[in-house]
Amino acid sequence: MSLPERLLDRALSALLPLLLAGLVGLTLAQVALRYLAGQSLAWAEEAGIVLMICLAWGGVALLWLRDAHIAIDWLPSQLGPRGRGVLLGAIDLLALAGAATLAVLAQGAIDIFWDIDLLALGMPAAVKYLPVQIGAGLLAVAAALRFLRRLRG
Repeated sequence: MSLPERLLDRALSALLPLLLAGLVGLTLAQVALRYLAGQSLAWAEEAGIVLMICLAWGGVALLWLRDAHIAIDWLPSQLGPRGRGVLLGAIDLLALAGAATLAVLAQGAIDIFWDIDLLALGMPAAVKYLPVQIGAGLLAVAAALRFLRRLRG
């Protein structure tokens, strides 16, 4: 792995467990408060949704970077090493283009929801779309790095 790949891998590998711990802790606190005190945290559901979106997009970028996502490899296995490399490189470029497009288009949703508040969190509803934009950007970077790794052989 190149230095940028290692840095991105380490950053995501450190961040994702923290996000998961936060989500689990928040869920446990919500359950305990409901069971023990008959109360709930008004903001827990919205915060949990944001944490799950962050986990999903961060996980997609990390899995792409590590080439560890679920895949059916029948077609690549039928090709020779060169054909396999070309096909997988094309898939990386397709992922890069799709993720970059999504990152750019997500700005429209962020603009629309910026003036609408999530009342329980006291934040703009756009906070739900920021992780999509950032995660799509991370996926685009991961796909570009993986494509460059394939080129280097």
